[in-house]
Amino acid sequence: QQQQQQQHNHTMPPKAKRKAKKRATVPMSAFLYEPPTVEELGAKGSVEYVRLRVQSTSLHHLNFEWPAVPTDISISQIKDAIQARHGGSIHSAATSLYFNKVSPETRVDTEHDGASLRSLGARGLVAGQPDSLPVLVLHYNYTAELANCHIVSCAPTTAGKK
Repeated sequence: QQQQQQQHNHTMPPKAKRKAKKRATVPMSAFLYEPPTVEELGAKGSVEYVRLRVQSTSLHHLNFEWPAVPTDISISQIKDAIQARHGGSIHSAATSLYFNKVSPETRVDTEHDGASLRSLGARGLVAGQPDSLPVLVLHYNYTAELANCHIVSCAPTTAGKK
């Protein structure tokens, strides 16, 4: 019986190995974000510059930095850059800004959207390398608009026992 099994094994062709099909993939470049230049935002030349760090209070991977920003840039221009960083998915009117730390005392009110950093007390340097400029940190938070989302708009329910 063992002889028959050995003969049977020798007569059977080897099993064909399956080749995994390669799926077509679209080559994608790495996501890199370059904040708009101050000229693209429409800021006029200024004699004083600061290094501006813009930091999200919740989504830290969306933080960005301008190495040299004129202090006459307006709060609304900074909010527009934040909106662009989010791909337009948030509204600048729903964005709250805070100087250096998040607290009610450091919040920039929405009526100051037309104000410049300089008019709100920011002081910079006339010239110098970006590493030598004073650092100004603006933290931001925003309220996402979810009015059109049916899933978020529905009332929560609890699962029943089985």
